[in-house]
Amino acid sequence: MKKLNFLVALCCLLLVSCQVEQENVVEDTPNLTTTVAPHFGFGGAGLDPDDDSKLEQSLAWAAYTAGSILYENADIQLELEPYLNSTTKSLSLELLLNPNTDTDLFRNAFINRFQLFVDCSLGAAQGGQCPGGSNSPGDPACPPCTGAIGGGEALQFVNYLINDHCLEFYLPRGFQFDATDYITTAAHSMNDAFHTNKAFCFKYSAFQPLSNIIVSPSYVQTHLQTIIIGRPTRSTLNGNCDYTEINVIDFEDFLSGTWPFGI
Repeated sequence: MKKLNFLVALCCLLLVSCQVEQENVVEDTPNLTTTVAPHFGFGGAGLDPDDDSKLEQSLAWAAYTAGSILYENADIQLELEPYLNSTTKSLSLELLLNPNTDTDLFRNAFINRFQLFVDCSLGAAQGGQCPGGSNSPGDPACPPCTGAIGGGEALQFVNYLINDHCLEFYLPRGFQFDATDYITTAAHSMNDAFHTNKAFCFKYSAFQPLSNIIVSPSYVQTHLQTIIIGRPTRSTLNGNCDYTEINVIDFEDFLSGTWPFGI
């Protein structure tokens, strides 16, 4: 009997000891839940080893924001139409977003919309205008993200796009809003080996685009709609724009094809 009581007491002692140790482990464990903004869902799609690069994600967000505002605003569509080049079908982000631009409707809407996305991710804005968690390009949206509200993050993002880089929007089918109310947006894959990339299609809403879309040469050939691709351009005039670290011979080769555009 004494032996039994001793075993019971020993078990109780061990149980209490384990419980205290477990509580100490919980108390000593740092809080790993951090707020990283903006964060709207998945980052990479598994198609490209460079898919999570800051530049590619930033271009994805720039095209996504442009598609969001163009989808719903006819005045901005008309404002941009004269700037579309019939040969290259490209628009310089510096032309669109510099403070002295003639496309001020686009610039102001771009800044306001991007900041709304940031504020939604920080919880500073809520409601139906906040994008869905999985229906967005991912993060980082602007390097480095500071979590600034009240317009600060958007202005930092614009500065990164037009001063730190040489970037443009490529529209392989030109502006086709009259033909269909769809707008697909994506970024260059940042790799010569990948002529596809994840994309988003604004079909029903400026804030809830269709996700799980893949843009490719065949997609461009078969979809008569506005397709906006964010891509770099190499420039000898800007020391930041040699892009020697990116494994791409010619950025204009992405989505290249022999099909007739704009039909």
